Amino acid sequence: MYVLELHGVQTVLADRAENDLWARTPSGRMLTVQVKTATEPKAYGTESTPKYHFLLSRLAASTDVVALVALHAQVVLFFPRDKVKSRYTAAPFTLDGMTASIREHFW
Repeated sequence: MYVLELHGVQTVLADRAENDLWARTPSGRMLTVQVKTATEPKAYGTESTPKYHFLLSRLAASTDVVALVALHAQVVLFFPRDKVKSRYTAAPFTLDGMTASIREHFW
């Protein structure tokens, strides 16, 4: 919520089973946001490159945007529900990447 508010997006804690936040974009559009976290990138099985792993099996159909929080990097990236993946390398989790994802999905 803090990151979105810093970028001019109004947020409210939804406290609902299906979504975590409601967000109003600067243009007035309302979006539902579900937040998923991962602690640090890890290599599993035959993967050679460590990746953040996010549990996406319980995404609500009503979710517009998924916020993936990389706790290790202290960065959150935003994706449309239909384009989010469960595994990402650490490379996109940068401050520039965070700002770009906010601009893309909330402006």
